[in-house]
Amino acid sequence: MAGKCSGQLLKQIVSSSTGANTFEKIFNKIRVISGGNGEPYICQLKVTEEFQNRNGTLHGGVTASLVDAVSTWALMSSPHQKSGVSVSMNISYMKAAKVGEDVNIEAKLVKVGKTLAFLNVDITNQDGALLSQVISIYLSIYLSIYLSIYLLHFIYLIIILFISIYLSIYLSIYLSIYLSIYLSISVCSYLSIYLSIYLSIYLSIYLSIYLSIYLSIYLFI
Repeated sequence: MAGKCSGQLLKQIVSSSTGANTFEKIFNKIRVISGGNGEPYICQLKVTEEFQNRNGTLHGGVTASLVDAVSTWALMSSPHQKSGVSVSMNISYMKAAKVGEDVNIEAKLVKVGKTLAFLNVDITNQDGALLSQVISIYLSIYLSIYLSIYLLHFIYLIIILFISIYLSIYLSIYLSIYLSIYLSISVCSYLSIYLSIYLSIYLSIYLSIYLSIYLSIYLFI
């Protein structure tokens, strides 16, 4: 039952991906053969003239795109249901596929971790001959989002720190001058400096906490 659900999910993902106005629409004639329940995810595509190179065989760039697309679909329709971006594809081209031939793209999940996913992809012809063999590594899209959020948060905290330091210096100077003029007693000069420093530190800490909480709520919730 799990295999049927996974296979059906794979078909839905392939249909949605190839039906959208994206690069993957060039594979709109690809067929899902099987997938799920521990079995490899297999798709089939006929090599047509639009996929050929000058020698009349399957173009190497199309092979790489097929691997990228099918391995992504396999990862998305697996029990882990993760999506990601390719960080590495090691492709070995062994034999050419001629125009008119059907090729099978078979993706196997090797390991799926919290941040990286590893897949092996084989492309074979109808005689079972191995045409290309690939090792693909994916970075979880969720990790990319989290890293971006943490980086933004860090940048805003640095900005808050600089604002607090600036306000602290400004308040120290302002309060020192104001209290010195207001008290106008030399005996109280030390008191005015002490008070200005104390108040500026207190206000800078208060502003740092307030701005940090405000920006955290406003930007990340």
